[in-house]
Amino acid sequence: MLPVRLILSATSQLGAEPTSEEPAAKALARFLNGDLAGSAKHCQALLDGGSAVLAGKQGDFTLGGNAYAVTITSKTTELRALSVKEPAVTVPTTEFVELVAQWLGLLDRPVVT
Repeated sequence: MLPVRLILSATSQLGAEPTSEEPAAKALARFLNGDLAGSAKHCQALLDGGSAVLAGKQGDFTLGGNAYAVTITSKTTELRALSVKEPAVTVPTTEFVELVAQWLGLLDRPVVT
């Protein structure tokens, strides 16, 4: 389980917060709240690329966003900050793909009024 908690507020506002002070936790939360905020298309691209890599249908998959570039390999996924001096972090690919799928599932929820 990755060190990030997904939060859906009463107004259906989606967010992520780190559950530890580890660099990976902070980077993942920033990535979700920034690059993936409201972007079902970006989420789907990561899911499609990650699934293809995990299934052995393609080699590494790289996708750039607003603040991070993501490189998915069969074992690990690397997040590299594009504009700030922050060390790249790696997380297990299977857990990263699951996290993005959860994020997309919450992103697609209808707004509760």
